[in-house]
Amino acid sequence: MGFFDNVSKVATEFVQSRKLKPLKLYVNGPPGAGKSHFSEKLSAFLNLPHILIKDIYDDVITLKDEFGQKLQKRLAFLKIKMIEDYKED
Repeated sequence: MGFFDNVSKVATEFVQSRKLKPLKLYVNGPPGAGKSHFSEKLSAFLNLPHILIKDIYDDVITLKDEFGQKLQKRLAFLKIKMIEDYKED
């Protein structure tokens, strides 16, 4: 077995031996500030996946199983809470 057969194991050992953590970025800002545009450019430059909260939300609301129902209830609660918090400010 050569390097390419064991590349996953080599990568894992490399990361563990150097105590590296995965790179995760969260971009936040007001509507129209360019979050999506900047995030797309940054993800391409750093070779990271570009994940939009809206895409995750859209996937969650289509789930029909028990887990999906729990997530939908939680998201509905958080939406109400965010609106209430906004009104208080």
